[in-house]
Amino acid sequence: MFKNISILSFILCFSFTALQAQDRLGFSGVFGAYNLSMMPNVDDKNADLRQDFVQTFRYAAGFEKATWYNSNFGIGGQASYWLSGQDYKGADPFFKSTYVASTVLTYGKLGIYLYHKSFNRYKPNARFRFLSYFGPYLGYRVAYTDKLTLKDSLGKVIGETTWVPNGAQNNLSKDTLFLKLKEPRYNAFDFGFTFAPGFQLMLNPKLAIGLNLRADIGGTDVENKGNLRKVIPVTPYEEDYRYWDNPNLYSKFVQSIIPRNEFDKRAETF
Repeated sequence: MFKNISILSFILCFSFTALQAQDRLGFSGVFGAYNLSMMPNVDDKNADLRQDFVQTFRYAAGFEKATWYNSNFGIGGQASYWLSGQDYKGADPFFKSTYVASTVLTYGKLGIYLYHKSFNRYKPNARFRFLSYFGPYLGYRVAYTDKLTLKDSLGKVIGETTWVPNGAQNNLSKDTLFLKLKEPRYNAFDFGFTFAPGFQLMLNPKLAIGLNLRADIGGTDVENKGNLRKVIPVTPYEEDYRYWDNPNLYSKFVQSIIPRNEFDKRAETF
C-alpha cells in the first residue's frame, strides 16, 4: 500500500484552475480539473499481456471557500464532483482475441484543507502569489460502470459486458441484467489526502485565477471484497457471489483455469 501511495504522489497530478472572488478575509470560487487517474493493484500490475493498464484521463469540477486567519494561513473546504477510474487492454494468445475495458467511478467529494499563501509585507497588493493547500477528503461513490468489449482475431466485436451497481448486462443481446446482485462491486466511501501546490494571479483586487498541480491519494480499498449476493431469477433466492475472492480470478478481468492458493487473496486497489 505505502509503495503504491509513494509512487502516486509523483504521478497522479491534476491540472487545476480556479476563478476566485475574494477579499482580505477569504475567498470563494469554482474550479475545474483534467486529471490522470489510476487504480493501482499489485495483481493487475503483475499480470501478463492478458491485462495491461492504459493511461487514463478523467475530469472534475466543484466549489471552494476559504477563510484567512492571518497573512499566510487559512482554512477552507471544497465540494466537488469527480470522475476517476482506470482503462485496461488485454490479449489472449491462445484464442487470439483482444479486449478493451474501462472502469469509471463517479464520486462526490468533500475536502477540508489548510491553505497557505505567500505574502510580502512590502508588496501587500502584489498580483502574483504562491497559493497551496492540503488536507483530508471524503468521497462518496454515486455511480460506477465497468465496461468490457471483446474482439476476435479479425477485430470483430464478439462480446460487450457492462457492470453497474445492481449487476451486469450483455450489451449485444440487449439484456437488461443477466446477472443481478444485491451489493455493488465497489465500496461506497473513499477516504484520502489531497496535496496541491500552486500559484494565484490577481486579475483585480476582487478577482483571481489560480493553477495548482494536485494529487488526491486514496487510502481505502475501493473494491467490495465481501459477498455481493447473486439473485436467482423467478424464485426469491440468493446465493453467495464473491467476485474479487474467486480463486480463479487471475486479474481484474481475467479468469484462470489454475486456481490460486486459498490464502492468496486479491490485493487491495486504491
